Amino acid sequence: MPIDQRPIPRAGGWGRGVFLLAAALLIASAFHPYWRMRVSAPQYPKGLHLIIYVNRLEGDVREIDSLNHYIGMRALAHGAKVERAIAIPGLILAVLGLLLAAAVRRRWGRLGALPTLLLPPVFAADLLLWMRDYGLNLDPKAPLNRAVKPFVPKIVGEGTIAQFHSSAGFDLGFWLAAGAAGLVLAALWLTWARGGSSRRTMISAGVSLALILGGSEAWAKTLTVSASSAPTLAAALDAAEDGDTIVVEGGVHAGPVIVQRSVTLIGRHQPVIDGGGAGTVVELAAPKIRLSGFTIRRSGDLLAQGDTGILVRAPEAVVEDNQLDDVLFGISLRRAPGAVIRRNQLRSHRLAVARRGDLIKTWYSDDVTIADNRIDGGRDLVLWYSRRIRVLRNNVRRGRYGLHFMYCNDADVRQNRLEDNSVGVYLMYSRGLRLSDNRITRNRGPSGFGLGLKDMEDTRIDRNLIADNRVGVFLEHAAVQFTRNVIGANDIGLRLVPSGVASGFSGNSFMDNGEQVSVDGESDAALNRWDGNFWSDYRGFDADGDGIGDVPYRHLRLFERLADAHPALRLYAGSPAATAIDAAAALFPIFAPRPMLADLHPRMRPMPAAPAP
Repeated sequence: MPIDQRPIPRAGGWGRGVFLLAAALLIASAFHPYWRMRVSAPQYPKGLHLIIYVNRLEGDVREIDSLNHYIGMRALAHGAKVERAIAIPGLILAVLGLLLAAAVRRRWGRLGALPTLLLPPVFAADLLLWMRDYGLNLDPKAPLNRAVKPFVPKIVGEGTIAQFHSSAGFDLGFWLAAGAAGLVLAALWLTWARGGSSRRTMISAGVSLALILGGSEAWAKTLTVSASSAPTLAAALDAAEDGDTIVVEGGVHAGPVIVQRSVTLIGRHQPVIDGGGAGTVVELAAPKIRLSGFTIRRSGDLLAQGDTGILVRAPEAVVEDNQLDDVLFGISLRRAPGAVIRRNQLRSHRLAVARRGDLIKTWYSDDVTIADNRIDGGRDLVLWYSRRIRVLRNNVRRGRYGLHFMYCNDADVRQNRLEDNSVGVYLMYSRGLRLSDNRITRNRGPSGFGLGLKDMEDTRIDRNLIADNRVGVFLEHAAVQFTRNVIGANDIGLRLVPSGVASGFSGNSFMDNGEQVSVDGESDAALNRWDGNFWSDYRGFDADGDGIGDVPYRHLRLFERLADAHPALRLYAGSPAATAIDAAAALFPIFAPRPMLADLHPRMRPMPAAPAP
């Protein structure tokens, strides 16, 4: 019989689009497990896991084989060798068939979609056959041969054999493949129904997507924990699987808590996890854990031991809406890329600053977001060896370093408020950093820097308010562009050391600082670029009214120069004697020092301050 060569009636682009979507789902399925099983026994209270992809086995395969040996079951790797070997080439051919079905408008082209239709039932049937083969053909010489009769392991649901309990089910990869098959059915219905409506296609596609989402969610479960009834939080964590949700209803729960599965922990009515004053309270040791809505309190107080409220040791954690009280270190990320730390409140132990821990700390953790946290009374918010960090809208008060960077490239720091710390922000040994729209005020510790920069490259400081600090900005060996910042009411607006000679200052407002610019040693501030800044001590004029002074601003205050050479003279800063010395230098230029810097286009009006975060 000849193949039907008639063209298929047009049904818009929906049919082809659905085939292409099915191909995308099929490709995605190769990267996710198709099936998984959990086996628990008295010697393995946390369970053993077998995870099956289309082309490989993962999980606790060796341990499960060791247990199976006692009942006479063959090693898992001996089964389905051919299927695993041809799985990826088969998926590639199935995807090519879908592309053919999308491209060819003849009925025979739709035959390319048939492998996708067959994949889910063939996988399930093959898995069942292998399970039957393994369970019904036990080695009669096995140590426990008489204790266990031949059986058929379940591929879906729960089962018990002797002292072993198992639970099994299809996983996301299978449901993606099933969704692709559902989409193929929808596309075939559309095209072979001779022009069926796009509405029917959309309904069918929606059913297929619901199959995907419903199937993957069916594997996850929700466990509820309360302080007055079973299960306990520890028991719920032991019973949980990846993807499960644990809801904790109030109460006080004893720490330490170690989370070793990719679960969501949600606190309702602010449950408390109490560390009892020893060690770390909560440890997140699996990827993609979410911890939300808890009070974490009373860690240990040993700096050398790193006692922490929440320790994250795995990627993509989300720690949000928690309150941490009376902890040494607050939230510490150790090799935990992709984490999100947001809307938490953190308070340290009531110790001397030097004995406190860092309330937020990253260590080799790239692509982290730290946002909308309130941090009070810790040591530092410190970031080490971490790239592409985003620090947004945090409020940091009464610490040592409000924010401290070490070897962190390509960071984005915006709209933070850093007040009443010893040092507001100190940036070191990094490049590609952007610091903008922050308020850095009242930082008056022993060094008292509002913003310190050391060994920085390709850094932009833009639209920040830096006010009421002992030193507004400290610059050492840093190539930095300062634009549109307000640097005002500091004892010293900008302090330069000899290596601070490669930066640019444009559009900034230096307002009413006790000393606008201070230079240490033999540094030459003129080697930096100064253009278009506002200087509150500028005495020039603007005859043409363009907002730019008609004569350059030259920073040449004689008393400041004398005080730089003889620091004891700073005692007289602002006194009538200091004013008289500067007035004399202005009247008799022969006594005036060489200008420390010159701004050829000084602004007549200040720039607006950064908005409040």
